[in-house]
Amino acid sequence: MEPPASPGAPLRISATDYNAAVEAGRRWRDQGRLGRGPYSSTPQIVSSIVKVRNSTSGSLGAGAVVELNATPMSELSRRNLVFDGVARSGVDPFCAVLINPLDQLEIGPAVIAGAVMAPVNIIDADNTHAKVEPSSTQLKGDFGGWCRILYKPGGTGVLTCVVAVGHAENIVRKARATTTVNDGGTGSADVYINGSARGNVTVSYNWMTGSGNIVSGSDLYIQYFHDENKWIVIGAECPP
Repeated sequence: MEPPASPGAPLRISATDYNAAVEAGRRWRDQGRLGRGPYSSTPQIVSSIVKVRNSTSGSLGAGAVVELNATPMSELSRRNLVFDGVARSGVDPFCAVLINPLDQLEIGPAVIAGAVMAPVNIIDADNTHAKVEPSSTQLKGDFGGWCRILYKPGGTGVLTCVVAVGHAENIVRKARATTTVNDGGTGSADVYINGSARGNVTVSYNWMTGSGNIVSGSDLYIQYFHDENKWIVIGAECPP
């Protein structure tokens, strides 16, 4: 390779070096088009990553969660597979967490399996999981949900957490009704973890109905269903 040029000196470059420079420039341009920016695209923890185009109505910050929609590519490619990322709108959606901030229609990496940092709206200091609310791009704390919270600071509100995504965990919790749970409707229940009440959630009694209301104080089994974004009563103690 030729030595670096000096200011004012004639520029002499071989065809080999010129072609190498052109190839490097094209690669840089293509990487920029596919999401390369001033931020590192590789997380510290090895994760499964896909490229996502921000197809929401505005800019998104790092850690935003998006539903993976159709691909904007006219032809699928193993090297450049890209998904449209939108606010949750579908039934039982598959989601991803952005690693970098993305402007609207910008393309960047997103985690579909593994550990990643994300802002989570912690509702209860004992929240163990986070879920994806319809029409939202921010995770919300709960006692079951789409991803497990690996680390969170103390307190409530929007906090920077570490979450594990992509493990499709079916969460069943013990609970105790704190209001009447109406047959075909909803009610409230305390969630029990390790034998202690940890927080209160809304539960739906919309499956295997017809046996009448569940009275306050009844012990329950509840399960979080990602497709409905609800805690569903799947078992209740029989009235005396």
